[in-house]
Amino acid sequence: MTSGEISNGELSAEQQAGPEMNGIQVAVTDLGPRNKGTFGPHAGIAEADCVAIAEAAASEAYTREPTNRWRCVDGRQSPEEVQGAGRVGEAYADPQIAGSIPVSETAAAFMDEPTSHKPHSQNLADKTRQAIEDGLEVIVHGDDANHKAGCKANVDVRNALLFNAENSDVVVPKVWEISKALGLQHWIDEDDVTKSVVSGAVAAKNDSLWDVTPEQAVDIMVANGAEYEELVDVHSEMTERVDITPTTFDKTSFIQDHSTPASKVQAFAASLGCYKQEAFRRAAIHGQHEREAALQTMRVVLFNAGLSKTLITEGTKVGLVVPAQ
Repeated sequence: MTSGEISNGELSAEQQAGPEMNGIQVAVTDLGPRNKGTFGPHAGIAEADCVAIAEAAASEAYTREPTNRWRCVDGRQSPEEVQGAGRVGEAYADPQIAGSIPVSETAAAFMDEPTSHKPHSQNLADKTRQAIEDGLEVIVHGDDANHKAGCKANVDVRNALLFNAENSDVVVPKVWEISKALGLQHWIDEDDVTKSVVSGAVAAKNDSLWDVTPEQAVDIMVANGAEYEELVDVHSEMTERVDITPTTFDKTSFIQDHSTPASKVQAFAASLGCYKQEAFRRAAIHGQHEREAALQTMRVVLFNAGLSKTLITEGTKVGLVVPAQ
C-alpha cells in the first residue's frame, strides 16, 4: 500500500518520517501508481500542503484508543458524528475498515480457495452475525444522496477484486510490505498474497456468486444485526490515514479543525492494526490457528488497498501511522 518499502517494520528512506509521538511514528507516502480514483487534493495545491495535511491526519492530535464499534473508511460523517463535533477530551474513536467488518470480511472470503466460495448474500449474513457474536458493534452506511447504495466499499467489492488482479504487480508487493509491518510474515508469505489475489479474481468472474444489489446487501447486514446510518455531505477527502498500530482516528475533530464554512477537509482512514488485533482475538475464540488470522488480516488489507486505489488520485498523500522505532 505504500510507495516506499517497509521491511520487517522499518520505514524506508523514501518515506518522510515525522516525529515520534507516544509510541507512534508518522510517515508520509502514497499508494503507488495506477490509482484511478477522483478523490484527493484539488488542482493547484502545493505538494508541501498535501504532505502537511497527511501528517496532520496521522498525528497524535487525532489518534485515539479504539471502541468496539466498527465503521467504514469513508471520510464523511453521520448525523450522530456531526452532533458530536466540538467534544473535547474524548479518549476513544470508532475504528474504520472498508465497508465496516461484514463488507471487508466478505471480500476476504472471496480470496479464499475457490472451492470455499459462497454467494455474496450468504457471506454478508455470516460475517455480520459472526462479528456481533464475537462482541463487535457493526455500523454500515449509505448516504443522503444515494441512500443504501452510498457506500463505495459495499458497491465495489467485485470491482476491487478485479482491480487487484489486473494490477497485481503493483498491489501484491505493496500489501506484502504492509503485511510484514503488521508482523504477519511469521505465519504467511508473499505467495499467499498472490494466491489470494488470484482466488479473488476467480470469485469476481463467477456471476453466480453475485446475487444481491448494494441495497439488498445493506438489508441483509441490518437483518443480521448491523446498524445502518446515512452519511451526510459530499466527499472531500484530501488524504488517507493508514494505521498499522492498535489506535484509530478521530475524524470528527479532524474535520472540525481543518474545515471552513466554505470548504470541508476530510480523510479516509483504515485501522489495520486494530483489525489485526480483532482478527487474532476472534480466531482464538473459535480455536483457529494463528495462520488463519494472518491470512484473514492480509486479505482485508488487500481489499482495502484495492478499494483505496480505485477511490483516490495518484497525487494523494497517505499518512502512515507505525510503531515508534
